[in-house]
Amino acid sequence: MQKPCTRLFSKFEQTGSVDDNRVGNVGPSQTENVAKVYGIVQQNPRNTVRRIASETGLKCSSAQKILRNSLWMFPYKIQSHQAIPIKAVRQRFDFATRFSQ
Repeated sequence: MQKPCTRLFSKFEQTGSVDDNRVGNVGPSQTENVAKVYGIVQQNPRNTVRRIASETGLKCSSAQKILRNSLWMFPYKIQSHQAIPIKAVRQRFDFATRFSQ
């Protein structure tokens, strides 16, 4: 068995390059997957990562990486805010003062 350096040198002598002999990656490109995930999210932004993965045929981890790294979407981020009614604030204050004694 040849050492790794010897293999690389003989490969360079034969081919003029040390690149792998792979012809290309198999399957859809990353941009196609990002476009699929983006389309599904646009249709229903409240879809779960599992549902997005099953609809696109991707793994859950791949769908999650696309959502985070390519589309800049993060889970558990508050998307909308609601005003708390004054009555609720008063109830919370009364509750806190009653039970803090």
